Amino acid sequence: MDWKTHATSFWAQWIIRYMKPGEASWKQVLDYFLLRDARGKIKFPEHRWILACKLTTGERSKMLKRLPKNAVYLRTCLKEYWKLGLTPVWDGWADIDTESFWHGHRITINAPYHVRQFCKLKLGIIYNSDIMSIDTNRVFKRSDWGRFIREEYRRRTGVNPTNLYVIKWQDEVMRLIRQVPRAAKRMMRAPPVFPEDNEPAYAGTAEELYPGVYDEAGKCIKLVWIDAVGVGHPTGRTMRLRPRHAIIKASNWGSAEDFRWAGPHTTAFPCDVMWRLGGEKKCVSRK
Repeated sequence: MDWKTHATSFWAQWIIRYMKPGEASWKQVLDYFLLRDARGKIKFPEHRWILACKLTTGERSKMLKRLPKNAVYLRTCLKEYWKLGLTPVWDGWADIDTESFWHGHRITINAPYHVRQFCKLKLGIIYNSDIMSIDTNRVFKRSDWGRFIREEYRRRTGVNPTNLYVIKWQDEVMRLIRQVPRAAKRMMRAPPVFPEDNEPAYAGTAEELYPGVYDEAGKCIKLVWIDAVGVGHPTGRTMRLRPRHAIIKASNWGSAEDFRWAGPHTTAFPCDVMWRLGGEKKCVSRK
């Protein structure tokens, strides 16, 4: 291996480490510069995995400009990572629900910046799966979005919104959803990956999912708590599974021996994804 290739790989590896589950002081500092705008407000609620998404040249340039002038090394790491040109390899619309709604590699959503930020920060539309109802397994209806908009406005202001306000944002959301191909919507209706016995999983309702180990015989989840580096630890408690509970396989960032919890399979992008690097296919979340 020549020195240039070695150096590029080393620089890019820091960005892979940044996206890896777990907390560290240097990651939190980088969060402030990369995930917020010049006024310090959240710009990318997608969190660190936004760097694995399809960002425009302008978005990348603004990220670099947000870094301090003396952060030459960090700026080099980002540039070299983007130069790799990592492209995800998928089979049709498989796992489309795990991908970003706004910065996806397969679906391009056209929307003004203020509409994107309203839907991200106020309505919580981050993943493609966020437009789907976990109860009906269908795309949320116009009336559902009207309810979400009213509830968000009341929480924020303490008063009811006008009908004109609600209708305006209902129109915007429905316009966005129409840009999602029907084939992708059909694939999102497929049941999530179900865990096997004694496999890490998440269980719960649309409001909250709990991590644990699936116990098929006991029809329960053996709960775990996840530390700052993504390692799960048994709590000694269990949660009995009810008909209303969803059960989703957990994604792992690491090897089988070094399991790092990366979230439910439906929201764990870029985990479990094969990436094309040059002429090879690699999984960045596996050693």
